Amino acid sequence: ALEVKSKSADEEALRLVLETLTDLFADPTVTIDLYTNFDCSLDASNVCENLFLFLSNHSFPKHMRKLALDPLQLMSLRCIHTGVKAIASRTSRELDGQLASLPEGLAGPEELEQLKRAKLDR
Repeated sequence: ALEVKSKSADEEALRLVLETLTDLFADPTVTIDLYTNFDCSLDASNVCENLFLFLSNHSFPKHMRKLALDPLQLMSLRCIHTGVKAIASRTSRELDGQLASLPEGLAGPEELEQLKRAKLDR
């Protein structure tokens, strides 16, 4: 009985984390800001990358005994979709020229790409 309560508590905690991430990713700037300020910084961990790894690890069944996804797996997929949709929307607007030029002092896409490469080469 103790194991069942523990599993239930773990599932509830995961559900709360997934709900919070889904709410965060609903803001289209969060994914971009996380990537820019953490993943492209030499002094910070890869927050955006680690979040997407966490979500993808919780999206698919560990054992392929069942074909249907449970609610937590669906929440993980929804969160991934929301984050990727924000990135795609931003990219689409950049390609269409709808985004204003970056404010002075902010790194552009080329500089961010160089920073990310330098971080990977460490």
